[in-house]
Amino acid sequence: MGSGLLSGIRVLDLAYKTAGSLTSALFGDWGATVFKAEALELEFDPWQYAVDDPAGRDPLFEFVNRNKMSISLAFQTKEGKEILRKVAGKVDILVTDLPTKILEDLGIDYATLCEGNPGVVYGICSGFGSRGPDKDTPPIDELACSKSGFLWVVTEPGYPPSYTANGQIAAAFYLAYGIILALYQREQSGEGQKVDASLFNAYINQMGTLVQSSLASMELTSMPSSGWQPLSRSTATNPLANLYKTKDKWVSFALAQTDRYWHDFCKAVELEDIEHDPRFNTHEKRCGDEFRQDLISILDKALLKRSAAEWQSRWEGIPLIYEIIDDFQKVEDDPQAYVNQYLIELDYGSRGKTTMIGFPIEFSRTPASISRLCPSRGEHTTKILVDVLGYSSDQITELREKKVVY
Repeated sequence: MGSGLLSGIRVLDLAYKTAGSLTSALFGDWGATVFKAEALELEFDPWQYAVDDPAGRDPLFEFVNRNKMSISLAFQTKEGKEILRKVAGKVDILVTDLPTKILEDLGIDYATLCEGNPGVVYGICSGFGSRGPDKDTPPIDELACSKSGFLWVVTEPGYPPSYTANGQIAAAFYLAYGIILALYQREQSGEGQKVDASLFNAYINQMGTLVQSSLASMELTSMPSSGWQPLSRSTATNPLANLYKTKDKWVSFALAQTDRYWHDFCKAVELEDIEHDPRFNTHEKRCGDEFRQDLISILDKALLKRSAAEWQSRWEGIPLIYEIIDDFQKVEDDPQAYVNQYLIELDYGSRGKTTMIGFPIEFSRTPASISRLCPSRGEHTTKILVDVLGYSSDQITELREKKVVY
């Protein structure tokens, strides 16, 4: 890519699910040169999710494969494996989510690869870790989400579990973080290492406060079957740090110090008559077991009287800590998201413009950028064979005739 925080770093992307693909895309956003190796044989891809038609649109695939160069190979041929191994021998980072058996068959498992490339940082996005009875279970987000118990965390007690599909994104950031640490360590030792980030652990860490509280035997509402579950909003331990329905939307209050905000809060929600109610006139009473559900019930009825916009207008100038809960699609219209490049607009030429998730971190001197749109399959095969591996035009023609490359 030529410029950027990670300019000069080469990455081989052998990932076929969101987490691994996004990991290498993050490196590309900051200037690394990312080679995405794609199989000519679609049946090879163990969990391929891309649209193969260059004219087709797959927004998720385009998001996690921007800033990459694509080389398409017949992985199951001798020549295809040889090319793949040569590319792997010239990179600083390899990112993959392929099963160990396939990596060994390709000759680019960690043990084999580091013999010829001892400095390689070998990033693996696994489903459930590198050891244990589930180590070979594929990185399928639904499985990790279910096993971790995360489904219950975002669900009100008494309702069916709700799937959020965010383990892949979290795992990508954990894996990228680990790889950067390994690169830093390589500067000291000259040696690379294997880095594993699993979807299962990504979900566990996202529930860090709940899981750690449970491990420390702090009181949480116990599920009837087993394990732990967060409190319902109807029994929240602090009624002023809770969710309430207005006429049209929900609002989230975050008033931990209820004594500090009680006077203004009562005025804001048009409940001045309860400010000095003996049931609620101290923080301990508002949040205690005896009266807090009474207060939640009163607030439920009060907030339903107006729309979210009407409440917001009334609350201007009142010192409250709150936010209206919007559908995530509303982010598309939020100028805050664009001015900070959390969302960016890309021009695909004849295919028109599209809006894409931008950059998760801001650097003052070395910002991220999009220098390449998501490539079509095999778009850069010739360039990589020539510039990286030194193949001649005759050699490439022969490989095409043998259907080794595309």
